[in-house]
Amino acid sequence: MTKPIVSGGVTIDVPIPGTDRSFTLHAPTFGEFGEIVARSASMVVPNDAIFVDALRQEIQGSGLPEEQKAAHLAALDADETAQDALTSHYAAFGPDRSTWSAEERRDFGQADRDASAARRRRMRAEWAMREAKALIELRRHQIEEHRSEQLELLAICLRWKRDAVAALPTGDVEVLHAAAMRLVRPGPAAEKN
Repeated sequence: MTKPIVSGGVTIDVPIPGTDRSFTLHAPTFGEFGEIVARSASMVVPNDAIFVDALRQEIQGSGLPEEQKAAHLAALDADETAQDALTSHYAAFGPDRSTWSAEERRDFGQADRDASAARRRRMRAEWAMREAKALIELRRHQIEEHRSEQLELLAICLRWKRDAVAALPTGDVEVLHAAAMRLVRPGPAAEKN
């Protein structure tokens, strides 16, 4: 089990499932990770709120029947409301569900089901506008930024050049990035060790 990172020099070996490949990751220092966060914050990347605003505009300007437009716009509103409810629940009761009362867990369960249903309705609205060039471009920016952040973190953790990390198979990058994030942000189980 991974322990919280409290000093430099911590490494973990990460095997790639289904292969004979294994990589050693080095925990990034606070400063190294801070540089990634600072660069990310300075990038102009469309977050989900910007994407939803653009999606609303595309729906409103589309040739869809008015009742479909209304249903899609209501789905976007419901998704935002449901996500806000989940965020509020975590803010009020904390991320460790084991400390929640039975009523808090029940309330969260309902909020989670509502959020899942709302997300499915939002996905239908997104699908209806899937060919909108503005939305395609926003998604491309989001994907490129996410990939860039993955490569930056792995370049630090592997102690490799970014180009070498970019040459890895996609599956390897996904496995390694998940392990690197556990080094950066150990979960509650790791923190208790």
